[in-house]
This record gives sequence, structure tokens and C-alpha cells, in this order.
Amino acid sequence: MDVYAIVGTLSSLDPRLAVYILSLLPVVEPRYAVVVGVTVYGLETWEALAASLLGLATLSIILTLFLEGLMESALHGALARITVLHKLASWVQSRSLARASKYREYGLLGVLVFVAIPLPLTGVYSGSVLGLVLGLNKKELFTSLFAGGLLSLGITLLGASVTRLP
Repeated sequence: MDVYAIVGTLSSLDPRLAVYILSLLPVVEPRYAVVVGVTVYGLETWEALAASLLGLATLSIILTLFLEGLMESALHGALARITVLHKLASWVQSRSLARASKYREYGLLGVLVFVAIPLPLTGVYSGSVLGLVLGLNKKELFTSLFAGGLLSLGITLLGASVTRLP
């Protein structure tokens, strides 16, 4: 996925809507969408943060409600017949199982910290699969995704402000 092309394509939209859409994408997620909003689209920090927070809430709700059924279908149900989806779901599940041992004893808190770390492959999407593998219920999963996403946004904004984010 070419993030630069996506950012360019979305530049024809209202900047707040563009940041919201970017915050829903697996490669960008809310923590980086806020930085793009300020540095590329020229939004005030609070505007980019508001759009990213709305994206975080939307993403956390959607993943909490639908990811388990989607993964089950891609692994064993109707979607498993689509080879690409089956292979992707298998890869995501095996990757999460490999990481799960580090976080199993911490449950909700472990997933929250995992999501909060602003590094590649540790965001809301990966955290939602990790939460499913660890057996979190929907309330725990939503809480860990949203709170971890908030912390990640804060860490990213802090890092960006230290490096002179306008």
C-alpha cells in the first residue's frame, strides 16, 4: 500500500475527512493520521486530533464487533474459499499466537500496552487480533484498543511536538 499516493488522493477532500479516512487504514492508523493532518494537510493540531480520535473510536468499535466473525469465516467459513483471505487470516493468526505468550499473563493491560507502542505492526489492528487470541471479551477488547490507541496518539503527538510539529 503506497501511503504517499493515498495521502495525495485524499488531499482533494476536506482535510478533516481525509485524516478520518487515513486513521481507519491499517498502515496509517490514528497515531500517524494526526501527524499527516498537521504536517501535510495544514490542520491545527486539535482538528487533526479530533478527526483521529473519531477514527480511533470507529475503528475500535468495528474491530470489536466484527473481527472475530470475519477471522472465523476467513479461516474456516465461506471466506476461507478465497485463498488470499484464508492465507492472510492464517498469517495474522499465527503471528499473533507467536506474540501472545509475552502478553498472555497481562490480558487487557498487555493488549493496551501493545497497542500503545507507536511502532509498525503494534497498532489497533494487530492489537485486536492479539486480544482475540488472548480471549478478551468485547468490553475488554474495546477498552484495550481505545485506551491503547489514545496512549499511542499521545506518545506520537509528544514525539512530533519535540521535533517541532507546527
